[in-house]
Amino acid sequence: MLTLSLLIVAFTQLAAPPGSAPTYQALMAEALSSYQRQEYEQAIVSTQHAMTLARVEYGSRSLEFADAAGALGALYRVQAKDLRALAASIRSAHGRQGPHLGIESEVFFREVDENKQRLPSGEPSVEQKK
Repeated sequence: MLTLSLLIVAFTQLAAPPGSAPTYQALMAEALSSYQRQEYEQAIVSTQHAMTLARVEYGSRSLEFADAAGALGALYRVQAKDLRALAASIRSAHGRQGPHLGIESEVFFREVDENKQRLPSGEPSVEQKK
């Protein structure tokens, strides 16, 4: 997938007249504008493009790449929240309270374990306080 992304960016830049290919800054501005209009899918696409461009132009250890990766992660969190709300609404309409065991529950329990590890040492967890 990375190779395909790099090829897309390369062909886009080669085919475009000089100065007309979108810049990293323009793509990130477009992503922010899409986010503010609650057009999350478009914001994700623009941010993915910016991240690929940042990797090609600045390197995968650059601040530009890090900023695009962070923005993409934030957009995925927004999208995930919306998808979880949709799933809960549909389940509720069918009389079900939560998900079946699977990816969703596995991710939940992994996050619980990660949060437990972040507790300051010596501080009891919620289960230990009971």
